[in-house]
Amino acid sequence: MSVTYHLQALTGVSEKPWANHSAGAAQILKSRGHTGPQDEFESKLLLSLRGPVIVEGLISPRVCLSQQEWQDLVLNAGDGDSIDGQMMRNMARLPNLLNRGRDALQLPQSSESEVMHILNEVEALKEASQPVLDAFRERIQDHRQSTSCEHTPGLHRFWRVMHAHYARSFALQLAVDIILNSSLTALGSVKVDLAMESSKMSEEIVQLAEEVKEYRPLGALYMVICLTLAWLGAGNEESKSQILDLLLEHQKDTNGATSSVSASGLDWIEKRFMLK
Repeated sequence: MSVTYHLQALTGVSEKPWANHSAGAAQILKSRGHTGPQDEFESKLLLSLRGPVIVEGLISPRVCLSQQEWQDLVLNAGDGDSIDGQMMRNMARLPNLLNRGRDALQLPQSSESEVMHILNEVEALKEASQPVLDAFRERIQDHRQSTSCEHTPGLHRFWRVMHAHYARSFALQLAVDIILNSSLTALGSVKVDLAMESSKMSEEIVQLAEEVKEYRPLGALYMVICLTLAWLGAGNEESKSQILDLLLEHQKDTNGATSSVSASGLDWIEKRFMLK
């Protein structure tokens, strides 16, 4: 199924690389029930599925899992207490939390206290995500400073593999934090620095996109969603324009030279994460 995601993206048969297949994967996992991995193969299979399913759950209403099912998806002994595992566990709390926030803001019967309760939950999730974000930032900064050019060829290849992995994890966490800040703004947070934070994180995603150009297309497919969220968090029109240019480059990798950035798609993303 993971191979299918990549083939679908690379052949350009869908404007949303994880559409349909991730929703189908979510239904398989839902039918599977509340059981942990039965063996090492199943553990690795769940590890490979959870990222695409969570991302699809954030951007698409078609993935509907209970909070227990989301937790079952990410509780995997394969990554223990690693920062990558912590990121996934935090991300698994987000789809239903955003849905509840959206309902609280839109449904007439929702009370102010209900909105405030959800606001507090999002703030708690942001607080839990901060040390993970800091650890990702420190990890890739340390890796950048290592003297990869002096390695033997074999070690240089390993350096590149780890750089690609560190960049992906960091970019995804930055994107998640932009979502959290957008949601906090929508829920009425009084914090005045959310827009500035998002702008800085948007710039970091742009830097990462430049760094991982050599891994395109297969090693940078995730940048389509990350750059879209960088656009959402950008602080000015000039930055948004630069991000759209980068996003178009990545979309051409999957949809061909005639690809274009969908204005309606960007509008939909903005409304979704501003809880409209």
